[in-house]
Amino acid sequence: MTLTGEALGRHRARFDWIRDGRRIEVKYSSLSLYNKSTWRCHFQHIKFAHLGSRSHDFFDELWIVIYSPRGLHMFKHNSSFGLSSAGRQAPARGNAICAYGPRNELDISISLEAMLAELELGGCQLLAEVIW
Repeated sequence: MTLTGEALGRHRARFDWIRDGRRIEVKYSSLSLYNKSTWRCHFQHIKFAHLGSRSHDFFDELWIVIYSPRGLHMFKHNSSFGLSSAGRQAPARGNAICAYGPRNELDISISLEAMLAELELGGCQLLAEVIW
């Protein structure tokens, strides 16, 4: 809802749902081959606080979900792992989070395992996995 009381559309909402009074935002990504040599997950348009445009995050918790050939892997993000900006576009578009597999490793399973381990070592909490 905007300050004028106007309802925001689904893709303009500042968070996805409220759980126990906390605003939850979910971003998802599938694995994609980056520069023909490295698997990565790229989460985009994350509205963290930004000097000069947003004094606070639009959410209380950020959950990131990896869609892989093995299943879904859901993590609670720690607000710092893999964070990058969109340069001058960051105030409007938000930040991005990237997780990378090992360079020159084309086996998607090995890359996925490395990314999952990297997320956990980086302070992100594994919330759930749905394995197919």
